[in-house]
Amino acid sequence: MGDLIRRAAAAKGMHAQEGKGLAALPVPEELAKESETVRDEVLYRISYAGYLEREQRQIAKLTDVEKIRVPLGFDFLAVRGLRRESAIKLAEFKPYTLGQASRISGVNPSDIGVLMVMIEAGRKASLDK
Repeated sequence: MGDLIRRAAAAKGMHAQEGKGLAALPVPEELAKESETVRDEVLYRISYAGYLEREQRQIAKLTDVEKIRVPLGFDFLAVRGLRRESAIKLAEFKPYTLGQASRISGVNPSDIGVLMVMIEAGRKASLDK
């Protein structure tokens, strides 16, 4: 059903921001029997399924961040791609995990992503030795 609604919307060039948007699409009979609230929710979830899936992956990744330990003596100031403000704050606070690092004011998700890559690269390099 989701594919049919997405294809119909694409064929008509409809977007949720344009007037009635997806609400103007013909819907399957089973969905038409539901209340407007239910139809709107179904259409919303279908329309934004890709975004919602990405958000769920991001949430799962953030729960994993709590488990990733920052190596002792990690030099945040030497990490390329890390914003200077973040590097200074991280060097000052010396978090034990990336989860702790993510909760420091001024450290944004892209900084955590950079740190995740650097820590993972360091682990792989130490395993290869």
